[in-house]
Amino acid sequence: MLPAAAQLRVFKDVKEGERLVFVATNVAETSLTIPGIKYVVDTGKEVKNYNSSSGTKTYEVQWISKASAAQRAGRAGRTGPGHCYSRYSSAAYSNIFPDFSLAEISKVPVDGVVLLMKSMNIDKVSNFPLPTPPDGAALDEAERCLKILQALDKDGRLTPLGRAMAHYPMSPHHTRMLLTVIQVLI
Repeated sequence: MLPAAAQLRVFKDVKEGERLVFVATNVAETSLTIPGIKYVVDTGKEVKNYNSSSGTKTYEVQWISKASAAQRAGRAGRTGPGHCYSRYSSAAYSNIFPDFSLAEISKVPVDGVVLLMKSMNIDKVSNFPLPTPPDGAALDEAERCLKILQALDKDGRLTPLGRAMAHYPMSPHHTRMLLTVIQVLI
């Protein structure tokens, strides 16, 4: 990952005679708009999958949805004429691409979401009216994981360690390791 200062360079004006080449993951489909993008090359693929029953992420190459393809194409031409070069056939688009992707919450571990919600005093996460609620098994797995990490007590309440973990913008597993190292060094 690039340092924040290097990441922010994409928002600076491009000098005459230079080109800005931006290589991004599917995160750039919806959460990032960079001015001056004129061309997008879309592979039609994404790399990620999540198995909620085992609580593991896998990195599998798979086709994106038609909605994702439209988002990617929309990155070119926001501030003027642009073009999207699709690296897949119209037959693949028509016959293989699903209309929409699964909701992101069903494609990632929800232990971080559960930890954050518990830190906001939302004790029964399964009752919270999320637009797309995660699978019940994923919520159970997240609570089990957070108990093992000692972020939750046996009754599912946030521990002092869990409250500290909720302040870090990373997975609970990584946060727990970081806090353990910090504790050892002190």
